[in-house]
Amino acid sequence: TIFRTAALALLFSAAPVAIGVQAQAQSQAQSQDGVTWLDTIAVIGTRTEVPVQDKPASVSVLDEEQLEKKAPESIAELLRDVPGIQVVDSTAPGTKRLSIRGESSRRVTVLVDGQEITDHTTFGTPILVDPANVERIEVLRGPASVLHGAKAIGGVVNIVTKKGADKPVQAEIGGTYYSGSDGWQGWAAASGTVGNFDYRFSGSLDDHDDRRVPRGQYTPSGRLDRTTFSGDNLSAHLGYRFGEADNHYIAFKASQNRLSSEAWTDPDILTGTTTDFYLDLPKRDLRKYGLYYDGAEISDIVRRVHVDAFYQTVDRLFLNGATVAPLPGRTIAFDTTSDDVNVNWGGTVQADLQFHPDHYTVVGLQYLADELKADKTTQTIQTGFAPFPIVTFQESSDESSIHSFSAFAQNEWSFADDFKLTTGARYYN
Repeated sequence: TIFRTAALALLFSAAPVAIGVQAQAQSQAQSQDGVTWLDTIAVIGTRTEVPVQDKPASVSVLDEEQLEKKAPESIAELLRDVPGIQVVDSTAPGTKRLSIRGESSRRVTVLVDGQEITDHTTFGTPILVDPANVERIEVLRGPASVLHGAKAIGGVVNIVTKKGADKPVQAEIGGTYYSGSDGWQGWAAASGTVGNFDYRFSGSLDDHDDRRVPRGQYTPSGRLDRTTFSGDNLSAHLGYRFGEADNHYIAFKASQNRLSSEAWTDPDILTGTTTDFYLDLPKRDLRKYGLYYDGAEISDIVRRVHVDAFYQTVDRLFLNGATVAPLPGRTIAFDTTSDDVNVNWGGTVQADLQFHPDHYTVVGLQYLADELKADKTTQTIQTGFAPFPIVTFQESSDESSIHSFSAFAQNEWSFADDFKLTTGARYYN
């Protein structure tokens, strides 16, 4: 058993005291022909809802209207055209990841409704949220470790899922066909608002065959072998608004994302003594439960309070194998099965304070427990070394955990009509 605990430290190296000066527009709204156009609102970058133009970092937002104009197979495809973002398509179809400003996907923090999604692989976190269940996507380019943790070196992606519709009952159903993989994707949802209560239930299915590619060295048939994948998503949202001014809101969200994928092998790696190689991901199941509370305009000083907590599990099954021929007539075949479970839970408490009209301060505490258990079995078959095949088995089990606590603070000082100074710090244990 392996236990790892982060050292007590001030994150001045990964998240130094951040100081930024930002030119501000004179108004958060623009009037034209008697019509007031409101600026796009985002939470990312400041952990509070302010117009994008007032953010001290480079932020892009894809709202619901923009999302509805596209028919992507994944969230990553939705963000392909956002400046500074590169889509990283790994060998396992359906597990696309994001790189921001050239940083590795492992250095990009992925949030769903403000809560971090983790994935302990060398590739980074895949985004498997159903695109039809997304209200907006916020992307911050560049370091954001003060408010979003040490991992946010390349940037942060925050996926905000939908709540209940304005009507008492609203139903949605849709589907998409993808000729490039003879694949399809279908979804359905029911949502609404009754009094102060809102709800949403949704589900989706997708299934894709081998990809179509030009005939050539990789395939004589025009189909790329071992590029099939399938998955399904289920989600539920229940919310309730209360208070004399309806300024308090609580919500419960639950989601399940399941994926099964094969993995294409580049024939160029089959060189020298390696004659065969494969990698499969028959199971990647994520289940998540989250509780949220938001209070606005609590007092003249306490402008906003946010509390959230979550519990999440990721079950993964990897199959990996290779065959080598060190000598003529002799082969060694390796087949490895890795079954691991990643369990996360944690929460955040945050308060937005305004002690002076020119200062807006965000303070908060964050806790994250991250536990991983991996069981691995390797079978080795050697032929040609004896009159009969030599078969051996090796089993191993590893456990690791990390429990982290952090406190953060950020102050925004409006020291002139058109300028703001933003400073922040994060303590990490």
